[in-house]
Formats: sequence, C-alpha cells, structure tokens
Amino acid sequence: MQLLVDDSSVVVFDLDDTLYKEIDFVRSGYAAVLRSLGISKAAPLEAMMAWQRAGEPALDRLVQLIGQDPASLGIVDIPEHVPDAAALLTVYRDHRPKITLAPGAEELLTAVRDAGGELAVVTDGRSSSQRGKLQALGVNEWIEVVVVSEEIGSTKPDPANCLRVAAAFPGRSRFVYIADNPAKDFAAPNALGWCTIQVDDDGRNVHPQRAPADPARAADVSVAALTEVEVIRRPAHE
Repeated sequence: MQLLVDDSSVVVFDLDDTLYKEIDFVRSGYAAVLRSLGISKAAPLEAMMAWQRAGEPALDRLVQLIGQDPASLGIVDIPEHVPDAAALLTVYRDHRPKITLAPGAEELLTAVRDAGGELAVVTDGRSSSQRGKLQALGVNEWIEVVVVSEEIGSTKPDPANCLRVAAAFPGRSRFVYIADNPAKDFAAPNALGWCTIQVDDDGRNVHPQRAPADPARAADVSVAALTEVEVIRRPAHE
C-alpha cells in the first residue's frame, strides 16, 4: 500500500509484534534467565519456549523442575542457589535483549523522515523493558516521541496514549498508527480520525490476532508485513 507523507504527518508505531517480533524478546529473556543461573545448555531454553507456547508459566516451571527433576531439562550441574520466579522475572524484564527490527522497518522509518514526517511509538508495558527494546533495536535516533503505558498510567485502548502523541506535535495534523492487535490498538486512533494500519500475524505473534466484533476497533487497512508499506511524498498542493 502507498502511504502519503509530508511535513504535516506523524507516523506512530506500536512496538511489540510491529517493529519487531515479541517472541524474539521472550527467547532472549529466557536465555538471560538461564545465564543468570549458570545454565548454558539448549534443552532448558527450548523447554521454556515450549511452555510459553502452551500458555504455561515458564519461570515457575523452571524453578520447580530445577528443584525437583533437573535431569528432565538436561541440567547436570544444579545451581547452588535458585532465586524464586519473581526474582527471575526481574532478570527477564531488565535484560538487554537480542532482537532485530522486522523486515522493512528500517526502510519505512527512514522513508517517513525523508518525506518530512515525524515518528512516534505508543506501547504498553514497563518503562525499563520497552525502552530497553527500543535501544536494542537502534531506533531512538528516528523516534521523536515515545509513550509507554507505565510512564503515563494508562494502557491501550485508553485515548490518553494517542492524545499524548498529538499534544507533542501541535503543528501537525495527519496521524497514522501502525500496529498489530485489533483488541486494543485501533479503537482510540480511529476515534481521533487517524489512519490505522494493521500488520497481520505471520504465525509468530505472542498474542492472538482476532477480527474485532466492533468495526470501530478494526484498522482501516491491513498489510502482511511492513515491507508492503510504500512511503510517497505528498505533493505540496494537496
């Protein structure tokens, strides 16, 4: 699809499963947890990923099996001290993730700026985790405004998150929101008259992507990937 951009435009992105794949953060976080315990074998990490896919509490299961049946995970050298799941969750959330931008993301960010547009991110989550992801992705040089739910005390679909972005760009009138989750991402920007674009699940999304029963929650248009979005500089006379 073609996205018209000029110096009145702000293109706003969701973060998880939009600019990158959240499952990659999950794997990176579980690997960091295992490293903190001195465990480097692949089997425990693959077990944790399987638990995650099954909707089971991976950190609780890890602590339980290290204490009761470490051999089932291929663990021979049992850590002398195993923190509880809450302590491991802190390691998970605060680790420096090994994640990469989704295909087409860098090109899209660059094209928006080259066409005169500004960039923002609106994301739910903890400040340390979400900002750590942005730093790891190397996009801070492009992003003018970042709105994280923990920092402002509201989560999507509360319109406060989008309104915070709009207030940061008082001279701009054209807003586009690109995200993945119709359950919460598009209701507020739709109500504000923003253009909304859904990036379809490629089968790896952490949260299921279901068509909303309420049309007000649906995006204006869907794309299979960010590579399908082509930025076109809007002519000055339009």
